[in-house]
Amino acid sequence: MLNWQRISALQEFQQSATNTVMQDAGVSVSELPHSGKLVCQTRADDEAVQAALSAAIGQKLPLLPNTSTTSTHTILWMKPGKWMIFCAVGESRQLRKNLKSALAGFICMISDISDSRVGIEISGDDARALLSRVCALDLDARSFTRGQCAQTLLVRVPLLLHQVNDRPTFHLYVDRSVARYAWDWLCDAASEISSGANSGVNT
Repeated sequence: MLNWQRISALQEFQQSATNTVMQDAGVSVSELPHSGKLVCQTRADDEAVQAALSAAIGQKLPLLPNTSTTSTHTILWMKPGKWMIFCAVGESRQLRKNLKSALAGFICMISDISDSRVGIEISGDDARALLSRVCALDLDARSFTRGQCAQTLLVRVPLLLHQVNDRPTFHLYVDRSVARYAWDWLCDAASEISSGANSGVNT
C-alpha cells in the first residue's frame, strides 16, 4: 500500500524566509496549517438550494457580498451563489458526500479543492501596510474589517483574502502552483517595511 504524505508547497524554503521577515517590526508572515476546502456553486437566485445547503452545513451562509460566517466551519462569499467552505483536515471528503446527498435534485456543484490552495497568514500592526504594497484593494480599517473577504490580485496572482480578526490578521489563499511566487513577494514587501522600521527614520 502506498504511504501518501502531504508536502507543503512552501516546505523547502518557508522557514528561512520566515526568519527574515520583520522580527522587530509589526507584522509576521507564515503558512497556514492545511485545511479542507470545498467550493459550492449554485444558481444565485435559488433560495431553496441555499436553505438546503445552510441546513446541511449547520450554519448560515454569508449572502452579502464579501462577507463570511464562522461557526463549526468558516464560509466565505465568493460571488452570488458561490461559497468556499473550510473544514478540518480529513473532513472534506465526508462533508462533500453529505452535501451532495442533501442537495440531490438541486442544480449545484461541489468541488473539493483542499490540496490545490495554499493559505498564508499576514498578522500584526503593519499587516495592512504590507498588503498595500502588493495588492490594489482598499484595505483601510474603515472600509475592510473583521469578517470581510474579497477576491483580488497579489501582484499578478489571483487571491482570496479574508480578515479574521481586528489585530489585524489576514488569511490569503492562492493556487498551489503560484504559492512560492506569492510568498516571495510578501516576504520582500515585509523586508522593505522592516528595513524602514529599523532605520529609525521618522515619517
